[in-house]
Amino acid sequence: MFHKKESSPTAVAVIVAAGNSCRMGKGTNKQFIEICGMPILAHTLLQFHKAKSIDSIIVVTRPDSILTVWDMIKEFGISKIRDVIPGGETRQDSVICGLSLVENSKFVAIHDGARPFISVD
Repeated sequence: MFHKKESSPTAVAVIVAAGNSCRMGKGTNKQFIEICGMPILAHTLLQFHKAKSIDSIIVVTRPDSILTVWDMIKEFGISKIRDVIPGGETRQDSVICGLSLVENSKFVAIHDGARPFISVD
């Protein structure tokens, strides 16, 4: 008797990096501040890129940061990125923007792009 091979459930990560960084007071969006020569957002995206449980990544960012994010994705070879889209007025609106692109996934991980110390596991 043959059994159908169980495929692992699909999971999409929605990385919300569309904030203003008002509380930082640095004049730079916090996701682009460098740690060890790499932007914080790149550290975050690489963790999700390395995670076996994540099939694709949607990045939600400010409209004026979309090209910068694509350049970063190319620079660090992050191939799981499915799209980079503009966010909304609030974090909740930005999450909704990201969720609107999720198709055929059993799970969705929503993460703040400015907090890079997430485990690959």
